[in-house]
Amino acid sequence: MESASTGRRSSATPSSSLASWSTTCTGRPPAHREATVAQTLRIAAVGDLMLGDQPTCFGFGVRSRYSTSHYEGLVADPAVRDAIREADVAIGNLECAYNNDTPMAFDTHWHCTDEGALEYLAGLGFDALVVANNHVLERGAKGLEDLKGAMTRHHIEPIGLGDPLRIERHGKTVAFVAYTAVPDPKNPDVLGVWHDAALDLVRDLAAETEAVVVCMHWGNELVECPSTRQVELGRALVDAGARLVLGAHPHVLHPVERYKDALIAYSLGNFVFDSFVPDTLRSAVFSFELDLGAGDINYEALPVVTSPRDFHVERADPATADAILKRLQAPIDPLPEDEYRARVWRQRRVYRKAVLRHFAHNILHYKNRCAMTRWAVRRAALIFRHGKRERENPDEVYRWR
Repeated sequence: MESASTGRRSSATPSSSLASWSTTCTGRPPAHREATVAQTLRIAAVGDLMLGDQPTCFGFGVRSRYSTSHYEGLVADPAVRDAIREADVAIGNLECAYNNDTPMAFDTHWHCTDEGALEYLAGLGFDALVVANNHVLERGAKGLEDLKGAMTRHHIEPIGLGDPLRIERHGKTVAFVAYTAVPDPKNPDVLGVWHDAALDLVRDLAAETEAVVVCMHWGNELVECPSTRQVELGRALVDAGARLVLGAHPHVLHPVERYKDALIAYSLGNFVFDSFVPDTLRSAVFSFELDLGAGDINYEALPVVTSPRDFHVERADPATADAILKRLQAPIDPLPEDEYRARVWRQRRVYRKAVLRHFAHNILHYKNRCAMTRWAVRRAALIFRHGKRERENPDEVYRWR
């Protein structure tokens, strides 16, 4: 099984700039928290990292804007950088594929990052990246192998391929596993695709290690609350022994739930993404502190925003930070499955109208406008042809490729 050392990290107390922008959620009354600092593991976690160009921003997305400068300035805020670096382990969801070739071409490079981006993430302090998602295989098996090679060169561990990632600290072990519940019919056996038998693995890991962290790619884009099925699954993972469940895929923040002696963050939102939808531009750097002795878990959140102009990440202003923290602290109110599907359908209609406006506004900015237009026409035809089936089952869109 894979293992990673965290010896290069500091156990320093969070900086004052971090503390002034954060909220703390502790698992038990302070009198019960008897473990020493040496028995804790601090995990920094962020949401989606899309260091490429998505189709609707091709030619002026994250990669196009930052690759020539080696991504300098993308995350320049010292407090944001410290929130990542001061952790013992830092992870995020790598929401893109890999193609290091240049120059970029629309048909082969959308949603693709490059080696410079991975070097930048390593420099920020990321130790591991979740790859069990619906975009990492955009360039097929070769693209995945190239991605793994680039991650290895920069000492970043993948989570969601093969064996669990085990990290040892002070003689205690924490296991990380990742699954995607978003279907990929073309590659059903490559990534950690969710199946109920995975609960058995979580149980086994919980018996073998001091803590299990499960990363889930689930839900639907832009829906601001989990479905009943997600809540059931998240709690089932905790019942099986998970201490922390981290969600991705909706691109917007969801509340964090305390269930028993564990935390479930249903969606960490976006962190780096060339998005133009306002709610997807608000996120946080989460710092989860696991007491490996007493079993407590708590978290802090540093609210951040992404610029809609050049996609750099910085601390949120006070009003926005307050709104972000209120969302994280909101009670879990899952929708019944029929209401959830209706919400997904409404959100997609709103989003698609926004895409049309964005496309019209930026038509002159696109690289290879002919290829972009062909893609848009094909996508519109698929939506028109399969709209009824999509409305009945939102996951239908992931079978259109």
